[in-house]
Amino acid sequence: MGPPADPVELARHACIIQHGLSGCESWRFTHGQTGAAVAVSAKLSINSAPGVLAAAVAGMGIALATHIMAGEQLGTGQLPQLLEAWQLALAEVHAIFPAGPQLLAKVMAIVDHLGEALSKP
Repeated sequence: MGPPADPVELARHACIIQHGLSGCESWRFTHGQTGAAVAVSAKLSINSAPGVLAAAVAGMGIALATHIMAGEQLGTGQLPQLLEAWQLALAEVHAIFPAGPQLLAKVMAIVDHLGEALSKP
């Protein structure tokens, strides 16, 4: 079986999931205005991102990873990028602050920095 041509084909492939991530058995993608959610079959469930990448590099299945996560492996050719026309669906990220009258400037600085960095495509 060759690489998947679209997300629906992932259901027929052995996939590596990161155990403990909410919704990890359903991978969501977008392509323009089209969305796809695929229930993947986990050949392997690992509880760390480096472990997921190591298993993918070892040829144990298809892993879901961002460019930030797998940039080195993609750049060196250790991993091929699949489904290049599709993007991962956006994930929500929340900042939770302790109760108090005023937030520290350094806390706001890191939240602002992460908000800006994570909003870039």
